[in-house]
Amino acid sequence: MDDRQQFAAERADRLSRLAEAPGPLPEAGREPVETSRRIVPEVSDADRAEGARIAATIENPALREAVAKAAEASLAAGANRRI
Repeated sequence: MDDRQQFAAERADRLSRLAEAPGPLPEAGREPVETSRRIVPEVSDADRAEGARIAATIENPALREAVAKAAEASLAAGANRRI
């Protein structure tokens, strides 16, 4: 047996032992999954006005509205962050 064949045989042996090491896998769905408690901040009139100002130069109305809403949400979230 040459070096490559011996190396391959050793790797195969190690991998076969590794595959057996962890034991049985847990069944899916046995424990409840913890959900995120995300708080959605309230958007103020000032946040809406600033969002509209930020998006005002966008020509496409649908894109302008989407950018304004994203900016509003970001501003509202930023106002509620702890530093």
